[in-house]
Amino acid sequence: MFNSLLAGTPLGRLINDCLRSCGVLCMVLSWMAFSSAQAQSTKFSLGTATLLVGPAVGSNSVILAVTPATGSWTNTANASWLHLSPANQSGTGSTNVIFSYDANSRQTRSGTFTIAGQTLTITQAGSLMLRLIW
Repeated sequence: MFNSLLAGTPLGRLINDCLRSCGVLCMVLSWMAFSSAQAQSTKFSLGTATLLVGPAVGSNSVILAVTPATGSWTNTANASWLHLSPANQSGTGSTNVIFSYDANSRQTRSGTFTIAGQTLTITQAGSLMLRLIW
């Protein structure tokens, strides 16, 4: 019924259906409802933005809070020594994201995860640092 860039999109179908069935008033009311629904975006929050771990191989976790509970997320390790199991690479809703890390026989290093667009920085002590302290 109309020719625009919206054709084939949910909004385009809504406009087309409204124009066919009840005209401009229905279209305005539908637009208001559609805009309100779109405004409810998913919010993500990490329990912390930084973690410090020791030089030995190990694992740790961070809480990811997601609102609404139907919000989906992905997780990416941005350093070769940080690892995620397949179950912790993506999901829906709030969770405890578990990760592992390799041993560090050198100097202190840092790496990050990108979890639902949020950055978690992991700083791993180096074993050289422990030797200097003793």
